[in-house]
Amino acid sequence: MTAAELRNRRMALGLTQDGLAAVLSVEPSTVFRWEAGHRRVPAWLSIVLDTLERDGGSYVTQLAWLMRMRSIDSLGPGGQ
Repeated sequence: MTAAELRNRRMALGLTQDGLAAVLSVEPSTVFRWEAGHRRVPAWLSIVLDTLERDGGSYVTQLAWLMRMRSIDSLGPGGQ
């Protein structure tokens, strides 16, 4: 997903950057960096947004946390 696609999807959901950050349990500056193209949009975010668009926010925060943890685990020791 590109930075522009992320921004468009966030806006279509009616969320601010702060709102999306709260749903994802990340810092608002992280969402800003993704949307500005300063950091690569992680692959797991597309899955979370798909779920949010389809099912609403009932369990998206938990899904986002799980996807982030899987992504960090795949990086190896120390998350690098």
